[in-house]
Amino acid sequence: MRGLRFGSVLLVLSGFGVWLLSNVQWQYKKRTPELLNVWVQADAELLPFYQKLVQDTELAKMRININIQSAPHSFHPSEYLKSISDATGVAGEVLVSPPFDLFIGSSQVGARLCEQGLVNCHLDSRLVEGLDERLIHLVQRKGQSFGVPLFFSEAYVIFYDREKIPLLPRALQDIEKTVAPFNDPYRGFFGVALAEDSASFLLFLTAGNFFTVAAKKADKSLAIKRAFETLQDLQFLEALVPHHCSAECVVRIFRERRAPLAIAPLEHLHEFQKVLGDRLGLAPLPTLDQDPMRSPYDGQFAFVSAHLDQDKKSAVENFLNFLSSPFLQERIATVWGRRPANLHVVQNQNVKGARLIRELLSATEQSLVLVPWGDVQQLTSLAEKVLNPFHQGRLTPEAAAAVFAKSLSENSMTAE
Repeated sequence: MRGLRFGSVLLVLSGFGVWLLSNVQWQYKKRTPELLNVWVQADAELLPFYQKLVQDTELAKMRININIQSAPHSFHPSEYLKSISDATGVAGEVLVSPPFDLFIGSSQVGARLCEQGLVNCHLDSRLVEGLDERLIHLVQRKGQSFGVPLFFSEAYVIFYDREKIPLLPRALQDIEKTVAPFNDPYRGFFGVALAEDSASFLLFLTAGNFFTVAAKKADKSLAIKRAFETLQDLQFLEALVPHHCSAECVVRIFRERRAPLAIAPLEHLHEFQKVLGDRLGLAPLPTLDQDPMRSPYDGQFAFVSAHLDQDKKSAVENFLNFLSSPFLQERIATVWGRRPANLHVVQNQNVKGARLIRELLSATEQSLVLVPWGDVQQLTSLAEKVLNPFHQGRLTPEAAAAVFAKSLSENSMTAE
């Protein structure tokens, strides 16, 4: 009888021991922070912003550790899958886990990740609630989101020196008159810092009906001709812009205060602010013959790996909510000069950084036009072939417009 009782006690104790051990292991696992591998495809200035998130106390409260890595610029989803396929000796597509839990990059890269099955193409709609529809649209397929918007990128605005130009006119023709006194190209000073590249050329096309789906062929031809004529005036007739100037050249000229005004991507706000401080002003792109110029845009988005266990998935969703929170989105605007995706921050009149941030939001609100990035890439590729001889003076605006229109027609990009 005693042996039976002793055996029963042992059985109870051993069961309790198993329960206690499993409970301790569960509690330990619960207390252990979840490690997330995050790949970031961003410019050199923005990468430190993401790296600083590692020390953020909010993430510590959520028990999340972040391993931030700069994504290789050459990273291409299909090439990645091919290398895995070659390594394993398995032909065709191979279902593999990507080397990240979260990928932060452009909509174009995200679309390729989705096509290759590397990221989740059907995110919970709650992850994009309260975010800008213009960005959400870039990462949607059949009403399903495959990315979470963080902020706008690639958007062009006017940067200007408020000390030299206290009141910036809205019309390009008036701007030309305002900056003319500062223009002295022989000494390396210019009225307008503008790159001689296809991205800048596209801005002038936006003043017409070129990007309107229902635009007539004649309207598009007129917009093309006007764009080349305006560039010729700026470069040759008024001599207000530097010759053979790249995007890097524009940044350098404005940073060195050799031009009172620059037309450049918003990404340069932070470095311009370092130089000019309170003198720096922002404005939307000008009007051209009363038509507003606008900028094609993209954004930075977060894309979730399609191969996560439940714990990782939960941690990623918490991290995404943190990235799109008003707290962090306000920092994106005030510290790094990007237009945030969170509408609460955009509409909040009490946002820190006051004047410059309000100008940032106002300028980008008026300067954005949605153009499919596939079209933008094709247009820039076609424009590059025409712009070089045009900037060298070997093509008149009429001839350049005719060549460009012909290229568009051959590539089925002009509405009939």
